[in-house]
Amino acid sequence: MSTKTNEQKYQKKTQREHVLLRPDTYVGDIEPTTEMMWIYDNNEKKMVKKEIEYVPGFYKVFDELLVNARDHSVNDASCNEIKVTINPENNEISVLNNGAKGIPVEMHKEHNMYIPSLIFGEMLTGSNFDDKEKRTTGGRNGYGAKLANIFSSKFIVDVVDQKKKLHFKQVFEKNMLEKNEPEVVSSDKKEKSYVKITFYPDLEKFKLKDISTDILALFNKRVYDIAATTSNRVKVYFNEEHLNVPSFIKYVDMYYPQECERIIDEENDRWKLCVLYLPNKGGENISYVNSICTYKGGTHVNYIVDNVVKRLINDYIKKKEKSIKVTPSLIKENLVFFINSVVENPAFISQTKDALTTKVARFGSTYEVDEKFMKKLAKTEIVNQVIDFARFKETAALKKTDGKKLTSLRGIPKLEDANKAGSKQAHKCSLILTEGDSAKAFAMAGLGIIGRNHYGVFPLKGKLLNVREAAPKQLLDNEEIKNIKQILGLQHNKDYTDKEVYQKLRYGKIVVLTDQDVDGSHIKGLLFNFFHYFWPSLMKKRGFLTSLSTPIVKAFKGKSVKVFYNLTDYEKWKNKLTSPGAWKIKYYKGLGTSTSKEAKEYFVDFEDKLINYFWNEVQEEMGEIIDDDSEDDSDSEENVDSETSSKSSESNKKMEQPDYTDKCTDAMTLAFDKRRADDRKGWLLNYDKENVISYEERDVSYTDFVHKDLIHFSNDDTSRSIPNVMDGFKPSQRKIMFGALKRKLYRDEVKVAQLSGYVSDKAAYHHGEASLQGAIIGMAQNYVGSNNINILDPEGQFGTRLRGGKDSASSRYIWTRLNQLTQKVFREEDVNVLRKIIEDGEEIEPEWYAPIIPMVLVNGAEGIGTGFSTKIPCYNPTDIIDSLLKLIDNKEISELVPWYQNFRGTITKLNNSSYEVKGVYHIKDEKTLVITELPLGEWTSNYKEFLDSLLLTEEKSGKSKKVKGLIESFTDENTDKAIKFTLTFPSNKLFKLVKANTLEKKLKLIRKINITNMHLFNADGTIKKFSNAMEIIKEYYDERLKMYYSRKEYLLKLLNNEMLHLKYKVLFIKYVLDKKIIINNKTKQSVIDRLEELEFPQLSKDLNAEESSKSYNYITLMQLFSLTKEKIDELNKEFEEKNNELDDLENKEAKDIWKDELKELSTSYKRWYKANNEEYLQEIESMNADKNTKSKKKKKKVTKKKKGSKSAKSAKSSKA
Repeated sequence: MSTKTNEQKYQKKTQREHVLLRPDTYVGDIEPTTEMMWIYDNNEKKMVKKEIEYVPGFYKVFDELLVNARDHSVNDASCNEIKVTINPENNEISVLNNGAKGIPVEMHKEHNMYIPSLIFGEMLTGSNFDDKEKRTTGGRNGYGAKLANIFSSKFIVDVVDQKKKLHFKQVFEKNMLEKNEPEVVSSDKKEKSYVKITFYPDLEKFKLKDISTDILALFNKRVYDIAATTSNRVKVYFNEEHLNVPSFIKYVDMYYPQECERIIDEENDRWKLCVLYLPNKGGENISYVNSICTYKGGTHVNYIVDNVVKRLINDYIKKKEKSIKVTPSLIKENLVFFINSVVENPAFISQTKDALTTKVARFGSTYEVDEKFMKKLAKTEIVNQVIDFARFKETAALKKTDGKKLTSLRGIPKLEDANKAGSKQAHKCSLILTEGDSAKAFAMAGLGIIGRNHYGVFPLKGKLLNVREAAPKQLLDNEEIKNIKQILGLQHNKDYTDKEVYQKLRYGKIVVLTDQDVDGSHIKGLLFNFFHYFWPSLMKKRGFLTSLSTPIVKAFKGKSVKVFYNLTDYEKWKNKLTSPGAWKIKYYKGLGTSTSKEAKEYFVDFEDKLINYFWNEVQEEMGEIIDDDSEDDSDSEENVDSETSSKSSESNKKMEQPDYTDKCTDAMTLAFDKRRADDRKGWLLNYDKENVISYEERDVSYTDFVHKDLIHFSNDDTSRSIPNVMDGFKPSQRKIMFGALKRKLYRDEVKVAQLSGYVSDKAAYHHGEASLQGAIIGMAQNYVGSNNINILDPEGQFGTRLRGGKDSASSRYIWTRLNQLTQKVFREEDVNVLRKIIEDGEEIEPEWYAPIIPMVLVNGAEGIGTGFSTKIPCYNPTDIIDSLLKLIDNKEISELVPWYQNFRGTITKLNNSSYEVKGVYHIKDEKTLVITELPLGEWTSNYKEFLDSLLLTEEKSGKSKKVKGLIESFTDENTDKAIKFTLTFPSNKLFKLVKANTLEKKLKLIRKINITNMHLFNADGTIKKFSNAMEIIKEYYDERLKMYYSRKEYLLKLLNNEMLHLKYKVLFIKYVLDKKIIINNKTKQSVIDRLEELEFPQLSKDLNAEESSKSYNYITLMQLFSLTKEKIDELNKEFEEKNNELDDLENKEAKDIWKDELKELSTSYKRWYKANNEEYLQEIESMNADKNTKSKKKKKKVTKKKKGSKSAKSAKSSKA
């Protein structure tokens, strides 16, 4: 039972006594503690982090005096010195600051004591209690220096008031218990104002015997903090030494050497930021608020760090690896943040002030991380490191898809397993991987020759995933990869160099069976890439990866058969033929073209026909590794899922920079590594279609496969994706144009689906019709942001600006035909001078068309191929025509600015490589903004979703609520053509956005058009980069002018030939009428003999016909009623017309022909433009006729999303 009296039990303490009794509340722990801290190493002259013993409470009382001095430098611009002196031997510490606006030496009228006595000797006193005043100092609660006084055995206040010419001095002793009377005397007239506090810490209270070297180094570091975070006008001294820290970056240098990658931003007055990339050594924040060291961070650190990390993830990591999962902590662990901030009226977690708690909204300023800053940070290895580590973590999950050596494998659709797969004879088994089901049928026919015991067949659905660029989740979800691992018994990242490990596979070899075209090569390459990335040890086994070559062309002539395995060899052979028509040609575009009989022929002597692939300079033979020829099919050992020997590598490997000194790795990464995109450009620029693998070669290195086989796919892929400068077409578009012209689609409409079928048939299109239909739709689209001159007319729903054309109807329901303007651009007169392509023995589309203006500039272009991509904006056809007319007249042309039909916004040049695109809006009143045009590429539906995300929302955070968002509501009055959004903002929000000049950016009403990636094939088929539209026009101009000369030359020959036909037809009729030629009762041959006797020439309508192909058919095929006087008059008249036409053509320069056609096009274009856009312009005028009148149509209104009364909000919304 307690013996305490009530007086002992219930006590009252003064504030001073309470501080001493419960010091942790005010200054923190007063017991010595050991902790890793940054200190200043006086020998090394830099900051070091080491384990030290110090007393947090002692550190805090010293810091209070230091921050007081710094605060004075903020409030008094004349303060230019802070001096700190520590004498450990005397246990003496002093802090001095000067400044004309120092502490006044006068009596406080209310408290009847000197102000310095009040400030330093009375609790809860100071100048920081007015919370309405915006302060950027560290003091707040009125404890500050009093805490240092209470924990001192002696505390001396020394103040000079220059204004009153008084010198004040007062000594406090015994923990502020004893207060000596202040001494106030007149000061020297020359003595300037200052405040100096000298205190002798009560070391006994801190369980210390002296001021240790650790504590001295810590305090020294803290004085350096003040020097770094205080204005440069203030000189800071420590023990009489000037601490010169001229900039924040120099302060960072004291922590980390300059070799460390760092990004700095010192431009903002209130926020200075430096981020260092320190792989696996980061995770630290060194931060300051109003010079207070917040070593535990706080809201200011979260504000900056979270913003930087979020942007790194969203703007850089996710753009590089969309599917990868990255946690913010993974980034923070590799970065060090230095943050120096100035916050108004800061609030801290406690009196120790080691963490800021002020809400972001009350900081008094904002900080936007500069885009340049983020780009520099992203250029460090942080992005790649985070991606690699995330992959490393996720890769462990891939072990779940590992295969096992089982003799019986079930549940894999379409697998035809070898009978001996997974048995003791597994090493003798070959898995035939085919390109699709038709190739599987081909292989199954072949199994009738080679048997099922040692050969299995599995069809690949298409092209294998490029695993080098795939996220682990993609690999986990990819059925093809999981099936291959199961069928072969592959285990992730296993090293199969060792014989025992290798024999755990279910098959000993792979045979790739693909079509012989370039896509077949790509499928092979992707499979090789799969093994190179995960199991290079298997690629190094010569003969593990093989392929069977099949013919792509066969030529028949009687019993003679020529077989070709690539088109290059076939073309060489064909070009040497004197009479190519004597040979019947059969193209094998796919394995499905071959008959079962042919398939079986290919499988005779199957193993001898295989191509064995090998790693350069690796000569290891399969036979040297496998020597088990046992016929024992026992599966007791093989069917146990056991761990392999310790010789195998089970570790999950982290993606490393490839060793490009290895030829095979260099070749594989060149083909498939995203990081080598620039290398691929150089690779393709040196493309030579004659460089092929000879069919006779049975051993091919992976290097040769890439450089002599796969490169043909890469070049073909690029040619499919990048247009030609001459016509602006990609191959599929050119084939569509060919089909439409061949079918003469100027009048009759045709369904898009039917046109795609026609093009596939007539233009030898060998890819999917769905992509062809998409290209047809694209050529007919005419919404804002699509084509300036649509080649095809859209009859039906071909897509709108609502979804950027993605809202088109099915190709079965929409119709099209050639735009009437197209014939003015693509002149019929050019047809016979275009270079035609011969495919499947038939003449198809030309290498390129020759429109009379560069259509690639009219309609723009976009595409991504292997190594190259392109993006070209649209330009005004009228400007292009004017530029060409100037070039024809040898005048200089001016720069073109991108232009889009019916776009009502502005396009302004920023620099030589970019333009700024703005939508259109007007501010109706202080809360309302109306948008009537969106930037190019910003589709209406997407923008509406964006506005949804800007609506004000309330989020609960504990007891408080946070309001996020930008707008209160918006109305949507858009159509498929016109734009009209009306936005309502909260009070003053619109004004603030306008004032801050961030309105257009926040509302996404501004975009950029870059012209830094304009790649096109030139007339010779070489890819070329252009810097601007003028370069493209000039490139096009030179070649197009040549075409006009060629056209003129051709037409002159044609007219002469036609006149020759007419001349001798007239002469023939005259001779018949004059009885010089008798045809009655005469044989045809006798008539021909008479023609030869009279020296009639043999002729042909084909200007390129050889002499042997010419004949008298132009006469012998004349009808009987042609032999009349009337016919002579008719032919003479026609001859005269041709002669006049010939004279006109001869007297006209090629340039003049072009000029006339350009002027004709200009007139037709203006007429077409007016007719084509009349409906659009009427709709715009109708929508904007009266902006102040409510629309008669019902408006949809979307109001701010708030939690609360749902019915009330619904009612409010419906009323609106």
